[in-house]
Amino acid sequence: MKKQLCMLMASALVSTAAVADMGEGGYVGFDLSMVQGEMSFDEVPGSFDFNPVALRVKGGGTFNKYFGLEGYIGMGVQDDALEQSDYDIGIDNMIGLDALCILPVGNVLGLYGKVGVASFEYEDDYNDGYRESGLSYGVGARTYLGSMAVVVEYTVLPDIDEDGVEVESDMISVGFNFYP
Repeated sequence: MKKQLCMLMASALVSTAAVADMGEGGYVGFDLSMVQGEMSFDEVPGSFDFNPVALRVKGGGTFNKYFGLEGYIGMGVQDDALEQSDYDIGIDNMIGLDALCILPVGNVLGLYGKVGVASFEYEDDYNDGYRESGLSYGVGARTYLGSMAVVVEYTVLPDIDEDGVEVESDMISVGFNFYP
């Protein structure tokens, strides 16, 4: 686990340096993401909510004050039981790349929309995995505080439909970006 986290941090720093050379500046950051999921099974009527938590490490940069690119990698830090059951499910891993369209509001606030690709996997108590890759999109806001920013973001993840299981999910993230 420690080796994976070290590799993650190194890749975020390298990708940030590469993007920083192309534009206005690069950053690294992290956030906690509350996933809001709804799972349904072909054999069972209804759907069941669950809310696992993930930690993401990210890196990116802006080409100018209106456009940027951001990549992230993450893992689950807390599983959650499906509604009305003892069946736990959580984020096993996630990785994504987003293009950002930024609307600066003065010198301290940036609003943005994002669209990109994401790959993620849920895992349950029985080590069954539910994986999907596809289009992700969302909106966010950054409040700049010197060489860092507080970031709040909403992201819609790709739907999963495999082996009689359907999952729809989105996530709300709160974190920090650091601008070296």
